[in-house]
Amino acid sequence: PQPDVMQTHLVVPSRFSEPLLGRRGAEGRKLAATVGCQLQVRAPCDDDGHNDHRVIVVGTCNQCCFVQELLFSRLSDGLRAESGSPPADRHELLLFIRSEAAGVVLGKRGFVLRQIMRQSGARIELMREDVKGQRPCIIA
Repeated sequence: PQPDVMQTHLVVPSRFSEPLLGRRGAEGRKLAATVGCQLQVRAPCDDDGHNDHRVIVVGTCNQCCFVQELLFSRLSDGLRAESGSPPADRHELLLFIRSEAAGVVLGKRGFVLRQIMRQSGARIELMREDVKGQRPCIIA
């Protein structure tokens, strides 16, 4: 694994997928290519009763943040236009951290993680389970 590469996931309701990402995700991939990262769109699976697409962005932190912020802004605009009111102010981000780097993020006895939470005001939960060499981290 490359140390400076990460991936972010964004859930997009199916009704917004084409306006947000273009037909079959073409506009989203073009945006990602312009920024220099990769974008994948997972087709909805209706196993849990939801019909949402999952957008996965793979690249450096700056690339992923830029693409995800732009997509999230467009999604917020679409939700606002649909409902007439702004979307909720609370959001969650699922970030995967390489298992071997989790100790650096945590710090001794969780010191570094607590310091990040105190300075940012975010709620951060680094999960214990390992998913294919990475640990899920939920940031709210």
